[in-house]
Amino acid sequence: SQQFITGGKLELNREVAAREVARLQREFAAQRQRVINDVRIAYFDVLAAQRSRELAHALVKIGNEGVETAEALFQAKEASRVDALQAKIEGQAANIALQNAENRYYATWRSLAAVIAVPGMQPRPLSGSLEDGLPDRSFDDMLARLISESPQISAAWAEAERARWALSRARVEPVPNLNVQGSVQYDNATNYTIAGLQVGVPLPLLNRNQGGIREAAANV
Repeated sequence: SQQFITGGKLELNREVAAREVARLQREFAAQRQRVINDVRIAYFDVLAAQRSRELAHALVKIGNEGVETAEALFQAKEASRVDALQAKIEGQAANIALQNAENRYYATWRSLAAVIAVPGMQPRPLSGSLEDGLPDRSFDDMLARLISESPQISAAWAEAERARWALSRARVEPVPNLNVQGSVQYDNATNYTIAGLQVGVPLPLLNRNQGGIREAAANV
């Protein structure tokens, strides 16, 4: 016995599966891009915090020198007490800014270590510059590139294609398959060899896959 699938159902099944594979590949590419973007963002956060930390150290040094200079001028009667106090205030503000920069630096390092899944990674100087290598692109150029290269948009198109093929598959579901059965037997009483062929065709009188077609159309 053998069942013959009609209406191109097997080919349509392959088309639906192929579009599903394409969609999953695009989603994988999108997820991979998200990870890359997260790592890049965390890297530049650390780079910016590193630069702020360097500037804060420089400000503390300048502030300490300013305090020493103001004290010396005050002792020499060339500056008022207010000027000396103002220099101390600015020096203390620089130290507070340094502490904030240190906290931000170590926080961004912890975030970077978490993103790349190396929790024990110790802070170290990063190479790179915040000013160099920035792309000079307009908003319209970036939007056009996003639309043409976005894996999320490609995944959406693949899903739409899969839905359209699934609708075509649902429409041919009522086409009956052929059930063919052949038999050969020998009758000992008459010494006859008897061969038979039986063909069965189900008739979709009531169930014509109306619900499946509507569901597939709604998905499209």
